[in-house]
Amino acid sequence: MLRHYLVLVENADYRRAITALFFGRHVFAIARLGWMKDNPIQRERRLCRFCKVVIETPEHAALQCQADLYTVSLRNNLREAVRAGNKWEIPLNLTNRSSLYWFKKILFNWDLIGLCAKYMYEISVHWAKTKMFIAPEEITANQ
Repeated sequence: MLRHYLVLVENADYRRAITALFFGRHVFAIARLGWMKDNPIQRERRLCRFCKVVIETPEHAALQCQADLYTVSLRNNLREAVRAGNKWEIPLNLTNRSSLYWFKKILFNWDLIGLCAKYMYEISVHWAKTKMFIAPEEITANQ
């Protein structure tokens, strides 16, 4: 049986974006900065390119980061669509753990996968246009 996103997401760009997410081949620093064979960047230095506060993960980009207005606008549209379609109220202020919970809940919901794939495609394209941020070693060494 094919994965739900391969069957339900008709747009090829959206399907590629969601597939990249599942396989860890996305644009977010948590994966991208770990790919360097000779000198992978330490996990704690892979901070969000916009807020520069927490490690940049797909769930942070999708549901937490407030530092980029375009992403926040897209997220508000996602929240409204999820509320209208599934009656779920995604909280505005999420912890790392709760953002991962909500991210998975949306990703693995058959009714929402098309919407989620579109959203992840849009923010992936947008985030890829901004250079990733690598925290200096002396900052992360003090934490």
